Amino acid sequence: MCKADGQETRAQLVKWAMLALISFSLIFILAVAYVYATKGAAIAFSSDMAIVFGVVTGTFTYVIRAYFGDLRKETQSRHSLTDDKPRQLTGLSGVIQSLRS
Repeated sequence: MCKADGQETRAQLVKWAMLALISFSLIFILAVAYVYATKGAAIAFSSDMAIVFGVVTGTFTYVIRAYFGDLRKETQSRHSLTDDKPRQLTGLSGVIQSLRS
């Protein structure tokens, strides 16, 4: 779909973000297993470890989520242009429209 739209750059960015997310997740799982084996469960499953995981993987997760959200919006916009059917409004505009009717 991205190649058909000529969006190879965004697709490549998401591909590398996904690979980085998977790599960091595997490294984190191995690190937790090591800490669990050497220091015990209390340290391995502490909130500090969860914060580290969230900080390290959060950026990549945001990039991937934003890409698929943008892709969905672009697809909906393209469909509304081609078939001339009104689309259901989402978000705040959908709430306002439902209050009017």
